[in-house]
Amino acid sequence: MRSIPLVLSAVAAATLAFAGPASAAPGIVILTSPGGEQQVVENPEPGQCHPGIGPDNGVANFTQGTILVFPDPACRTRIYDPVEPGEVREDNVGSFTALD
Repeated sequence: MRSIPLVLSAVAAATLAFAGPASAAPGIVILTSPGGEQQVVENPEPGQCHPGIGPDNGVANFTQGTILVFPDPACRTRIYDPVEPGEVREDNVGSFTALD
């Protein structure tokens, strides 16, 4: 009979061998225009820029990670405005990127 620590370490090693690279932040981000149009981004990849749907979007972060919002549509403005999980912003969101 094998010892429990030996079996657990084998299972842990197998899990690490099959684990992929860092993945997307699980959940959704909802961008909303002043006119009520919505864009839903599911499981945003860290570092990828997601443009908004026009000027002055609002954003709701329903992921498990932090996102950064930018006033421009290409995530290039040097204004770093974090939005934590569960937080909603209703002003001047032109684009966003997930941090984790």
